[in-house]
Formats: sequence, C-alpha cells, structure tokens
Amino acid sequence: MCRNIFLGVILLFSIFKLGAQSVGIGIVNPDESAALHISSENKGILIPTMTTAEMDEIEFPADGLLIYNTTTLSFWYKRSFIGWKEVNPVYEDHLVDDDFDTAISVDSSGADTDVIKFRLSNKNINIRKNVSNFLSLEWEGNNENILIGKSAGSGINFGISNVYIGSKVASRNSSGSRNVIIGNFAGVSGWTNYNNVMVGDSAGHVNEGNYNTFIGRSSGIKNRSGLYNTFLGNQTGINNVNGDNNVFLGSRAGFSNATSGNVFIGTDSGNRNTTGKKNISIGTSAGYSNLTGYNNVMLGDSAGYQNTSYNNTYIGANAGKNSASGFGNTMVGSLAGEKNEEGIYNTALGLHASNKNQFGNRNTNIGAFAGEFNETGHSNVNVGYNAGVQNSGIGLNTNVGAYSGRFNTDGDKNVNIGYESGRDNLIGSTNTNLGYRSGMENHGSTNVFIGGNSGRDNNGGSDNVFIGYGSGFNTKGSRNILIGFEAGKNEQGSNKLIIDNSDTATPLIYGDFDSNVVELNVNDSDGVTGGFQIKSSNQTMLFDGNEIDVAEANLLMNMNVAHHIVTVQGGGNFGIGRTPSTNRLEVHGNASKSSAGDWLANSDARLKKNIHYLESQSMLQQLLLMKGVTYEWNDTRSDQDRPKGKQYGFIAQDLQQVWPENVSEDSEGYLQTAYGTYDHLYVESIKALNQKIINQENQLKHQEQLLQELKAEIADIKRNLE
Repeated sequence: MCRNIFLGVILLFSIFKLGAQSVGIGIVNPDESAALHISSENKGILIPTMTTAEMDEIEFPADGLLIYNTTTLSFWYKRSFIGWKEVNPVYEDHLVDDDFDTAISVDSSGADTDVIKFRLSNKNINIRKNVSNFLSLEWEGNNENILIGKSAGSGINFGISNVYIGSKVASRNSSGSRNVIIGNFAGVSGWTNYNNVMVGDSAGHVNEGNYNTFIGRSSGIKNRSGLYNTFLGNQTGINNVNGDNNVFLGSRAGFSNATSGNVFIGTDSGNRNTTGKKNISIGTSAGYSNLTGYNNVMLGDSAGYQNTSYNNTYIGANAGKNSASGFGNTMVGSLAGEKNEEGIYNTALGLHASNKNQFGNRNTNIGAFAGEFNETGHSNVNVGYNAGVQNSGIGLNTNVGAYSGRFNTDGDKNVNIGYESGRDNLIGSTNTNLGYRSGMENHGSTNVFIGGNSGRDNNGGSDNVFIGYGSGFNTKGSRNILIGFEAGKNEQGSNKLIIDNSDTATPLIYGDFDSNVVELNVNDSDGVTGGFQIKSSNQTMLFDGNEIDVAEANLLMNMNVAHHIVTVQGGGNFGIGRTPSTNRLEVHGNASKSSAGDWLANSDARLKKNIHYLESQSMLQQLLLMKGVTYEWNDTRSDQDRPKGKQYGFIAQDLQQVWPENVSEDSEGYLQTAYGTYDHLYVESIKALNQKIINQENQLKHQEQLLQELKAEIADIKRNLE
C-alpha cells in the first residue's frame, strides 16, 4: 500500500511541468526553489524499504534513486559511476567509512575509559587519559612507530619503536629501529640505521650511521656511516661523513669535520677541522682554523684560532690564537701565547703570559705578563707577575718572582728567584740571584747572589759569590766571595774573601786572592798580624801572632816540643801523637775503635795476579822455625812512648831469618813487621797438622783392624789346641 502511495506521489509530481511553478502539499506557498514542497506537523514521507539483497537486484537504477535499507538501517542512493552509496551513516558511538576500515569512535562498553579511537586501515590511534590523568597518544599495530608528517616513515617495513615527525622524515628507512627523527627532510636517506636522535630541518639527511644525536638545522646532514656522534646547533658537523665519537655543540661547530674523537663546543669552534683527531675546542671560534692537528685542547673565545698543529693546550680568550705550526704548547690565560706561530714546547700560565712569543721554544712563563715580550728566546722559565717581561730574543733564563728579571733583554743563562731579583739586568749572563731583590741592579755576569738584597746595586761586577741577606750590597768589584749578614757591604775592591755576620771592617775571616792571604779573627785586615794566619808564599801559619815555620808544607795541630796531636805531612803520611817517619798511618800508644769489628782490606781475585796456592806442609815447617818470646821495651833511642811491663810477640831479627820479605826498616833504621802478615802461615800450618791427624787416625784404624784379626786367629788356635 505504501509503495502504491509513493508511486502515486511520483506520478502526481510528474504531471506538473518543471518550470516557474512549484507544487505544495500541505502548504499554500511552496518554496520557489523546490519542485515539490511538502509541509506537515505530524506526518512524513515514506519511501520504499528493502534489504541489501533486494537493493542490489534493482536493474539499471537511475542516478539519485533513493531507498531505505532495512539491513543497514540507513538510507541509500544511486550515485553515478559508483553505485549505491549510504546517506550520512550515523552511529551512536562511532563514525566509519564505506568499507568500515576507517572510523572515529569512543568506548561504548560502559566503562569510564576516557578514550577516543581513530581507526585508519584497521590500525588504531588512541587518545586516552592515562593513570596519571595526563593525555596520551597511542599507536596500535604499528610496530610501536609514531609517524607524523607527509611521507614520514613511508618506507618502513620492519622498523620498530621509531618516532618520525615532519615532511618526508626517514621516508626511505625500511628496517631501522629506535630512532627519533623530527624535522622536514630529516634522516631521509637512511635504510637500516638505528638508535639515532635527529631534530631539525634536514638534520642527518643522508645518515646511515647509528647511535648519533643531531639537533639543529642541517646538523650532521652529510653523515653517512659515522657512529656515536653528538651534534647540537645550526649546521653542526655538516660535512662529517664517516667520523665517529664526535661532540659538536654550537652553530657551525665542527662544520668541516671528517674524522673522529673531537669535542667542539661553541659557535664556529673547530669550524675548519677536517682530519684532526682527539681535539677539544670550547668557545666561540676556538680552534677555528685547525685542519689536521690532533690531541689539542683549546678552551676560550678564539683560543687556538689559527692552530693547525698537535699536542697543544690553549685555555683562555685568544690564548694561542695565532699559533699555526707550533706544537706541544700549554698556554692558559687570556691572551696567553696569543702571537705564538711556530714555537714548540712552551708553557704560559697567566694573563698575557708569553703573549708576543712567535718562534721561541721550551719556555715556561707563569704569571700575569710573565715573558710577555719574548719573541724568539728559548728555554726560559719566568714565574711571577711581570717576570722576564722584557726578555725578547735570548734564552736559558729562569726568573721566579714578581718582576724578577723584568728588564733583561740580552742576558742568558740567568737564574733569578725572588721578588725583583735580577730586575734591572739587561745584558748580564749566567747569574744566579736567590732572594728578595737579590742582584736587582746588577749588570754583570757569572755572579751568585743568595739572600735578600744580596748583590743589590752591584753595578757591573762579575764572578762574585755573595751569600746572606744584604751581602755585597752596594759593591762594585768582581770575583769577591762574601758570606754572612751584610758581609762585605759597600766593599769596592775585587778578589776579596769576607765571612762575618755583620757589616764590619774586621770580619771573622778575611782573605785576599790577589796576595793569597787568609786571616781568622783578625784585628787588622793588613794581612800581616792576626789571631790566625795562613800564608802560602813562605809556608807559614800564625797562632796568636807567634810564627811557627812549617817545613815541607806540613799541617801541625796543638804543637809542643815533644809531640804533636796530629801531624799531616806533605807526602800524605798521617801521625797521631807522633810525627810519621815511614808509614802512611802511625799512632803513638794504643788505638781502638768505637765498636767491635775488623779492619777490612780488598782481597778480590779480580784485583790480583800471579796467584800461587801455598803448600801446607812447607808452611808448617816455616812456622816451626818461628820463635815466640816475652819481652819488655827498652826504647831510649826513639821518641815513642812504649807500653810498660811484659809483652808477647816476636823478635824482628828472628823473623828476618825465616821470613826476610816480611821485615823492613823504618826511616830511623829500626826493624818492623806486621803480625797480621803471618795469618796465612797459621792457616796452612793448621791444615798440615789436621792432615797429619787424619793420617794418624787412618793408620790407627788399620792397626785396630789388624789387632782384631790377630785376636781372632789366636782364638782359633786356642780352640784347636783344646
């Protein structure tokens, strides 16, 4: 019935010609834009209803044909070239496309899950509230990959756990995993690389390496196989292709790098480095021009800017800035070693230290402005504020202390230690100044000044030795030796020896090298009288003004008529309690050592030749010829004090008959021998006696054996007789 009514309505509508007229049902003035305008407050239009199967059986349905599908419970219409099309499908909990593989839905289970699901090609993207009440975005069935942007990750086949955000990001990566790539065209060309982080337009554009971090526009853009690199900043490491283990932080840091193991931090730091390895450059333009240098550390604005060499350490703004081919340098401080070009093995610590050095080598300058103007000098050590500041072209100086060696320009091989020590020396060489202002105004050479103010104001003096505070203060001479507090102060002469603890005209020890005189406790420094005087011209010594002639340059101590406590002869013989007459050491009376022990002498076979071992039996025969005696001394001829009472020993004349080679005469014609000379005789004689004992023991054993045999024979005879 409904179908007939619907056909009737259609028939009625077809009667009227479409033109300017509109047909109204239930309305007086139908809308002019409608051919049929139906108005009702309690009724509708019922169109044909059918199942999907019935709908599909309609032959040649006209475009625009409308029906209600009881299978899908929705309206369908015929669309040109497409076929039947559902009209605005509406669901309570989701929206779907025609083939149901794309939809937007919410959870309809009744549970409060707070989730919105987007299904694309039957793969879900969920927006939900997590357990911490924060929104989270989840990709399901996508191998844990997150892809945002046109063609982002479009080449993925097997890759997992990647995050790709941006146009064409990682578009060729098929099996790479655990990458985070953000930025248009970032990481485009990699196929299998993994564990990379690349953020920025074109960052890591052709990267195929692993474990890299590229953050910044075009950072690591050309990296191919490089591993473990970290590039942060605009165009950082832009030309790195195969380098590994680099860290570049700052715009254009490591811009030209093509090698491994570098750390560049700061705008343009290490910008031109190509093959240099194991460099650390931190600061704007630090190590900017380094191409192939390696093992360098450059910290500070423009530090090592021109460096192209190796094993340098530049720390501070402009430190080592112009160093080109110099190597093995350490320069720390603003402008330290700034002008160094080819110098090697230099150490500069402090503001402007070694600032002007260009070609000098092996210099050590520590302190603000230390060695600042040195250009070509070498092997200098300057420690302290302004130490060696004027040194320009000479070397081998050591200056330690503020202003030490400050004005030295041409002197070399000087050692100045102490505040203003050697300060005004311009051309003097081989000086040693130790102490506050020691040698401060000296211009001479080969001086040794030790002590505060020692050698101060010594103008032009050379070859001096001053030891003690103020020693040699305000002197002019050369080749003086002054020892003690203010010793020789104001001395104007040369070739003097003065030892005292004060500035005095009568020092404890005075000497004159011109006249070869030395005086002790002198009352007058005229070299004639004094408490003690040694004089080389006539070999005399003075004690308390009494002259004693000393023949043959002997040294005598505690002299008296009979004996001297110690006598040392010019030939080297030494006497204790007597004058040595014959032997190297002669002692009057008993002698002892502070502890028990032997007197040792070399007996090494390596020091001997013509060695012949003694025959023990012969030595025993010699020993038997020796005669031991007791005796008492009866010495009335020599000046020696002999022991009292009975003595034990030998008579030299008796020994001379047996061992003539062991007996000699002293300078006075008396025979002498050394008892220790016969030790070998005793040893060999004992060995001979021991051999006799062994022979006797063997003979006794043999006789004992014969006796036993005789006893046995006698016993047999007795038994036979019985």
